[in-house]
Amino acid sequence: MKLKPQVDIQEFLQAVQNCRGGVWFHTENGDQLDLRSTLSQLLFASIVAKSPLGPVGEIRVKKREDLSLLGQYLTK
Repeated sequence: MKLKPQVDIQEFLQAVQNCRGGVWFHTENGDQLDLRSTLSQLLFASIVAKSPLGPVGEIRVKKREDLSLLGQYLTK
């Protein structure tokens, strides 16, 4: 899933912390950022800030039920 444009990153990352399973951002270069990690969150925020249309990459979750927490921030 992709992050919607103009998402409040702080709210999104707070929602990620409420997820029961892992949440990752997969970059177009094949890197994987664990969004539950503070360092990865800083890198992710930097990537988002540099891309006005949203980050190029994909958000993946380990547990499908976590999509209910993140759905408002994501698009297909």
